[in-house]
Amino acid sequence: MKLLMAAALAALSLTSVKSEASAVLINSTCELGNCSAPDSIAPGTSLEIPFDFTTTLANTDSYRLTGNIVETYNTDLSFGFGPIDLGVTYEGNANGTSSGNDVLATQWLVNLNSPRNLPAEAEERLLGVFGPGLGNASSATASASIGSTQAPFLGPATPPGAFDIELPFSANIRQGNNLVDYNYTLTFGEGSSVGSTIGINTTTLPPSPVPEPSSLVLLGTGLATAAGAFRKRLSR
Repeated sequence: MKLLMAAALAALSLTSVKSEASAVLINSTCELGNCSAPDSIAPGTSLEIPFDFTTTLANTDSYRLTGNIVETYNTDLSFGFGPIDLGVTYEGNANGTSSGNDVLATQWLVNLNSPRNLPAEAEERLLGVFGPGLGNASSATASASIGSTQAPFLGPATPPGAFDIELPFSANIRQGNNLVDYNYTLTFGEGSSVGSTIGINTTTLPPSPVPEPSSLVLLGTGLATAAGAFRKRLSR
């Protein structure tokens, strides 16, 4: 089996779409899906799920997350999973100030239902871009696991500009459900300005938000468009 993590999936041909699948946590809080029992996908399944939501930290700093979750599990047992065009954007806070030192630990979960035990050779990738306006100590890291196998830790990548880090690893896929847990930890350093963005698996950042001063208190968390995907090829 060949397993590619964080490979771009934009060219995938998706044969079916449903409104929600997999699960997403931000700082251990479930934001999308059933995080205690993530969806299970079987061979022959292809899904694309857009997302756009906000999350607000205890200090009222607000971030918006946008992008698409792609899941594809082909009959030849090649498999892809992850957020595509994933972005995280700082949208402000109740005080109308720049950000604190904010850490967003994001988890993207799905169960891969394998018809049998399979060995895996994998490649993990952290790809993306830092936008302007980020504070000092901003960074991005990635890690992932599938079943009982933990992939290598990638990063930290730091501003300015684009980043691309790859590492190989080996894994074992077991018959039945294998939880795929892809993690991006994105740090917005203290003093990040409204509209500052970290993109994952993309070089195109979303437009900066222009919130009205009276609406700042209502804002939640926002991910700008970045792409981080989890892809693997399984050989019989």
